[in-house]
Amino acid sequence: MRALPEQHIEFLNHRGEKLVGTLTDPEAPHQAAAAAAGTAPVVILAHGYMSSRNSELLVRLATAFGRSCKLASFRFDFSGNGDSEGEFRYGQYRSEAQELRCAKLHLEQQLGRQVVCMLGHSKGATDVLLYAAQWDDVPCVVNLAARYELQQGVLQRLGPAVLQQLEEAGQVEMSGRSTKGPFSWQLRKEDLQDRLDTDMAAACSSIARTAVLTVHGSADADVPVQDAHKIAAAIKAPHELVILDGADHCFTSGAALYELAAAVLPFVSKHASSLKASPQA
Repeated sequence: MRALPEQHIEFLNHRGEKLVGTLTDPEAPHQAAAAAAGTAPVVILAHGYMSSRNSELLVRLATAFGRSCKLASFRFDFSGNGDSEGEFRYGQYRSEAQELRCAKLHLEQQLGRQVVCMLGHSKGATDVLLYAAQWDDVPCVVNLAARYELQQGVLQRLGPAVLQQLEEAGQVEMSGRSTKGPFSWQLRKEDLQDRLDTDMAAACSSIARTAVLTVHGSADADVPVQDAHKIAAAIKAPHELVILDGADHCFTSGAALYELAAAVLPFVSKHASSLKASPQA
């Protein structure tokens, strides 16, 4: 099967750092269809912690949107990740929400595209919820396995010894592994505090117009499935909750990916179609 057409896109974030992304257009077997594909509405895809735009999940979703929904997708590396400029820093949820804003404005103002959805996985899912809370200007967002209580999971990921050293020294040199391999980074006390101060209860309750789909696996060992139920309870805007029985945090099994697509694609298509009928201000 022929690969979908892709473009390498670069744009600047709110700090002037160059971010790198991939714009995937729908299938276009004929010339007229190719012209239409180049103006297709876009779904922005946001990756998780220490990941990149080329994570298997996002690449599969980009293909699914292009083949099944005739929607374009734009996935990019947040600053300090993948091929983008900047330093990798812990936390930074609200900063990444601002980078989503920069991506949306670039697609609209420089490429003439219409953004119909933002979809995030894990940390990226928390980012898209924060985006909707602040700007509330896309028809829908899709939350795949977001964490609701950001105070949780810190000890599990960093460990007590690191937290003690951080308290005493203010920063700790850490080693991590990204999609490009092992690397060193600085864990700073203010970055941890940025995460702890991010209030997802207030954010979720602030979403007024954006429709939200939450999908979470019942066997998620990284983010408890209870977080999905808490998000559902906090959101006042139109919201749908789908729990996939037996699915893990990355929806890695074939059955989980199929069920994920079955939940996500119709939801996004519905809201993309409603925007065409009645453009959102």
